Amino acid sequence: MSKILKKYIVPLIAIALIVSGLSACTSPSAEAIPFSIDPDKTLIVYSSHKADVYTPIIREFEKRTGITVEVHAGGTMQVLNEIKNGAEADLMFGGGIELFQQYSDLIEPYVAKEQNQVESRYSSKEGKYTLFSDLPFVFVFNRKLVNEEDAPKRWNDFLSFKWIGKIAFANPHNSGTSITILLSFMSLLDIGEKNAVNRFSNQLNGELLRSSGDVLPSIETGSSLVGIALEETALKWTQEHDDVGIIYPVDGTVSIPDGSFLIKDCAHRENAEKFIDFTISKDVQRLLVDKMYRRSVRTDVEPSVQTPEINYADFDLGWALRTEGEALSLWDTANQ
Repeated sequence: MSKILKKYIVPLIAIALIVSGLSACTSPSAEAIPFSIDPDKTLIVYSSHKADVYTPIIREFEKRTGITVEVHAGGTMQVLNEIKNGAEADLMFGGGIELFQQYSDLIEPYVAKEQNQVESRYSSKEGKYTLFSDLPFVFVFNRKLVNEEDAPKRWNDFLSFKWIGKIAFANPHNSGTSITILLSFMSLLDIGEKNAVNRFSNQLNGELLRSSGDVLPSIETGSSLVGIALEETALKWTQEHDDVGIIYPVDGTVSIPDGSFLIKDCAHRENAEKFIDFTISKDVQRLLVDKMYRRSVRTDVEPSVQTPEINYADFDLGWALRTEGEALSLWDTANQ
């Protein structure tokens, strides 16, 4: 059971116990009424978002709807595989949409009520997923140990000999972000897909992090010198840490939104649909921009002044959806 669910249940249990205790004092024969949650007002969410993203959204959703949300959170691949292996879930909240293709047999199509307000660039007309936020990549570096003029400015700069063993990168079998980074190198480096993966893998010199959440701490401590991170993650980090710098790729960045999808034959479909609608509501999308360093997917929400205009690389999402499995195979071959 999630911490959020416990937070709402515990006070009610205490009240129920007090009431039943008082009843027992006044009427020994009275039976205590057991505490229970209305199954029609329940929602089970599996999420790869961090708590600081999903908590305020879920709290507000619960407040507005009276629906109790149970959250199971973890890494993107971990959570998706749990759903695939039969975990009881109503919807997936989080994860890059390019990762959803291999889980298409789990998806129940649903077109959100305000879908017409969402940017069409990566939207699913069939309702296979609903966009949540736009997440461009940025380059990051240790400002104490690397001069900004020497830090990577282009994607192929990571192939320089000076970064061998100095790149912060998480195991792509654990990190959806790392899979997208591999796909970015395969797409943007004009050296062939297999060669791109081999070259980048060689640059790592066997140094792999457990998760993408370890990238910025590794650069901060100097264990790594450079890396690639989501803009949102990097901007949050630099608000409290001075030793990490951000560079927007001059040859264009890749930005694939994250999203959510309804799970086929879920127990609480109506509640899940309400939640998906809520995630793209103007209120939530404004929250992403104002408080979470994210870019909205709505066309009527202005970006934050903290997120500058960026140059987007020509990245084919359809190709990425078809190629994710191949990217992992190339990675495994390169690391045998």
